[in-house]
This record gives sequence, structure tokens and C-alpha cells, in this order.
Amino acid sequence: MKMRNVWMFLAVLMGALTWTSCSEEDPAPVVGITAISVTPEGSSVSYNATITGTTAVVEVAGETTDEALANATVSAVATLGSAVYFNDEPVGAGVTADFTAPVTLVAKGADGKSVAYTVTVERVFGNVGMTIKSSRFNGFPANVIDYNMTYFKGKFYAFVTSTTEELQGEGEEAETVKIEHYDLFSSVDGVNWVKVDYNVSTEGVDLPNKVSAEGEVLEEKQEGYVVGGEGACLVVHDGRLFVMGGSRLNGQDIYGNPAEMVDGWTGPGPSIEAWRSFSTADGVNFECDTVGITVKNNGEDITADASWFLPAAHVNAVSFNGKIFVQGGLNAGYGMWQMGRRYFTTTNGTDYEIVTVTGAEEGVTPDVHMRAQNAFFEFQGKLWCMGGYKNFLSPSQMVNTIWSSEDGIAWKQEAEFPVDAEGNQVVGLTGIYDMSVVATDEVVYIFGGAINTAEGNVVSNKIFKSTDCLTWEEVADVPAAFSARRHTVGVAQGNEAWLFGGISDVTKDTYGYPLEAPFTPVTDTWVKTLD
Repeated sequence: MKMRNVWMFLAVLMGALTWTSCSEEDPAPVVGITAISVTPEGSSVSYNATITGTTAVVEVAGETTDEALANATVSAVATLGSAVYFNDEPVGAGVTADFTAPVTLVAKGADGKSVAYTVTVERVFGNVGMTIKSSRFNGFPANVIDYNMTYFKGKFYAFVTSTTEELQGEGEEAETVKIEHYDLFSSVDGVNWVKVDYNVSTEGVDLPNKVSAEGEVLEEKQEGYVVGGEGACLVVHDGRLFVMGGSRLNGQDIYGNPAEMVDGWTGPGPSIEAWRSFSTADGVNFECDTVGITVKNNGEDITADASWFLPAAHVNAVSFNGKIFVQGGLNAGYGMWQMGRRYFTTTNGTDYEIVTVTGAEEGVTPDVHMRAQNAFFEFQGKLWCMGGYKNFLSPSQMVNTIWSSEDGIAWKQEAEFPVDAEGNQVVGLTGIYDMSVVATDEVVYIFGGAINTAEGNVVSNKIFKSTDCLTWEEVADVPAAFSARRHTVGVAQGNEAWLFGGISDVTKDTYGYPLEAPFTPVTDTWVKTLD
């Protein structure tokens, strides 16, 4: 076809499309329900429905009593422009309903249209398998770099780092500036996320001056500060949600504070200006915990040198024995990533104690404070440490020993490497790092991660389970759609593991920095029963 004819054809086609779109009436909005969640009375677990057409089935634990179902709380998410009702009462964030028999929820639109849904609860005994809940993070912003989730006071919470671009200045001095955002989201069902407009207390905080688009320092102080950062860790402790650690590398914040970049040996490189700890008792109002910070090492006050001991990103943080134990992570120095080798405790995010690890047995020296991107978790009244690497990514630096501690200080080597029921070394659990661990009182699961070998790094989609942290078995019924991934966020809720996203390709960084660009994010959400 000649070029002139091609253009004529496209013109006719565009005219037809324009005529069609102008001649048809806009379709009516869809009326319906996108998510339903049921929480039996007295349960800390909310069970999500599988919706097929106008039928919804909720699978709950087999031991759930009739009394708990008779006074259950139901919540629902409607399509845009709709609202959900139970017995003509708006469902909103939740109403009480009797689920010992099927319940009818009605979605109503502004145009008067309504759609009725029948919700049935079924008790399930044993393994209810692994299911995908969503293929994307509904409600998250675009250009997400990093996120971390936890479960706090009846909701899922996520701290999300993302970027936008903004034109600042005027005329010839105008320039496009990258803004890095640190946002808080909550979710009642683990699928649909709503941004939380969190508040911050400025009491005692030495706020920096505002700066103009041209970098000119203005007289007045900025009115607030942002919480979080890339690689911030969420941990629930003593009735508060803590956001700990993190860096800010990909743009200035909303107050104009520049990215934490310095001139390194080979050009601009990462830096972490300070250790960060923020906490909230209600999921909305935050305090800066590091006001009045103190740091001790073997009883000696080293607060003046705190910048050498604390700042890090991608740390492990576990609430254990009345303290938060912070381990591992990565530090930024000389314009490049370095091993964090952090190991310290705090009870409040303000006062810190550097922990000197000891061996529970004579002649054995623990290395739990020398690892990064390892598993660090509580199980059956002990802290456990396994996997990860020392110094940098290399087969010679991978760590396979398994350690436990009853107090977080004295550590005992439990095994040289993970084994199966026959005592053979488990392929897929040696040389592993950046995996996700979810534990209950009875069982531990390891999801995904990356394996470092002489041939290079390989991302895994395997799942392993153990009832003692020593003998491991590979889970056989992993769905094919659960793709290989590392840096997945795992959250325990009751007897379920919620798995949020991850990264599908290997890190390019020698020191294993997980977010080294470019990387390919995974945006699905899975639930696995922990049996």
C-alpha cells in the first residue's frame, strides 16, 4: 500500500472512531463488590472471599465455632460509585452478621441499580493451599521503588517509596526535579490499599530550613518531615508500629531536602545521613523516636559516634524478649554500598545498646552480626539466624550455618547447613539470600530468594518448610503462577502467610543491594496456609 493511501486509510478510520464515540452514550458505571472479608468474633484473622459472579465463598479455619460465626464482622469493597449494604445498613469498614447461614450483601449504585451477592462461609480443615489474591497493588502510586508491609491493630500497613517528576523554577531557570515520596497505606483485606495522611509530631525535632527550587535557603523552617525511606523495616513492638532505618537516594523529598548522594570513588554514590526511627500507636500519628537518642556499647556512652554504628538500610528487626533486635543491613560509605554488620537493641527507638554476641558453647564464635540479607526471626521462643552472606556476594562468602539464641546475645550453632529428613544437604537452601521468612509457633516457611553459585545468581520460586529449623522439606504443590522472586515481603496473619510482590531478576550490585536499578518488580499478592 502506498504511503498516501495509508494516511487516507488512517484518516477515515479515525473519523469513524470519532463518530462512533460521539454517537454512543457513555456506559453506566458497573455496580458490584470487588472484595469481601469476614472476621469471626474473637479472631485475629480476617478471611477473604473468593468471588465468582454474585456468589462469594469464605473459607475459615475448621475449628471456628458457631458462636464466632454468629457474631462475625463483614467488610466489603464496592466498585467506584457504588456502596455495599447488609439489611439496608451500610457495611462501610464492617458490620456484624450471622454467618452460620448464607448472608446477602447488596451493592447499590447512584442510578438506583442494585446487585445482590450471596456470601457463604465454609470451614476448611488442614491445608487450604496457596492462592493468588491480586495481580497488582490496588491503590499504590506509579513508579514504586520499594515497600514493606506488616499487620498492626487489625489492618495491613505498607510504607511505600515512589518517585514523581516536577517542573520547578521559571523561564530559562526552570528544570525538572525528581521528587521521592514516602507514603503510608493501609488495607483491611490485603488487596485494596488506601493512602493514610499521616501526621508527625515536631516536638524536639530540629527541622531544617526550607530551600527554593534553585537551592536557595529560605529563612523559615519547614513545617514537618517525612517518615521512612528505601529499605525501611517495619516492626510491631509494645503496641506501636516502628519504621526503622532506610535511605533516600532517588530525589529530593516534598520539603526540598536533597537526595542522600555524595561524590564517591567512581562518581555520585549513595549515602545514609542518619539512623531513622519513627513510631505510631494508632497508625496515623507518628513521633520521631531519635529525639534525645542515646547509644551505648558495653556500658560506655558512644552517642557522639552514633553515625558510625547505627545508620543502615534493609535491616532485619524482630521484637523479642521485650526488645527490638536490629541485625544486618547495608551501610553506604565512600560513595558505595558496604556491609552493615549492625547488631543492636532498643526498647523505644530512642535508647540503643550495641550487642556483643557470644557463643553459647566454648570455642564456637557466632557470626550472626556479620551477615546481610539473611533470615532473622523468632520461632518457638528463640531467635534464629540462617543464610545470607558476609562481605559481598560470592560463593566463598555465602553462609549456610544455622544459629539460635534464647536471649539474642549467646548464640548456639544448631547445624552446619539445612538438611532434609534423610540428612542430605537441601538444594535450594544453600547459598541463599534475600528470601522471605514467615513463622508461626509450629512451623517456619521460606519463600523464594536468590541462590549464589559459581555460575552466578539465580532467583528461586521454591518454598521450604520446617518444624524445627533444622530439617527442611520442599513444598510440592507450589502453583506454577508463583514466579521466581526475591525481596518478597512476607507477613503472618493467623495461620496464613501473605506474600507481597518481590523482584524477579537478580541484583547487579556486588554487595547485594536489592534495589540496584534496573530491576523488574513483581506486583502480585499470594496467601499460603501455614500448616
